[in-house]
Amino acid sequence: MSEATTQSENNTNGIKIPVLEREELILNKRSYNWITERICGVVENRQPFLWWILFIPSAIIALVGVVGGLTYLVSTGVGVWGNTNRVMWGWPIVNFV
Repeated sequence: MSEATTQSENNTNGIKIPVLEREELILNKRSYNWITERICGVVENRQPFLWWILFIPSAIIALVGVVGGLTYLVSTGVGVWGNTNRVMWGWPIVNFV
C-alpha cells in the first residue's frame, strides 16, 4: 500500500510544478538586532511618567487586597474557602500552612 502512494506522489505526468518562494519572516529589511532592541526596550528603557502614575495606585490596591484577604483568612479560618465536608479539609490546611 505504501508503494502505491509513493508511486502516485512521484508521478507528475510530465507536468512541471512551480516552486513557490517562501514569504519573508522579517519584513521591511529589519535586522535581528532591531527586533531584540524593540522587545527588550519595553523592560530596559525608562518608563514614561504616566506609566508610574497608573502603576503605583494599582500596586497599592493589589497590596491592600492581598493583606486584607490574608487578614480575613487568618482571622476567620480556612472555612472561608467553602469546604463543608470534613474529608476535604486536608488540602486547604496543607496549602495554608
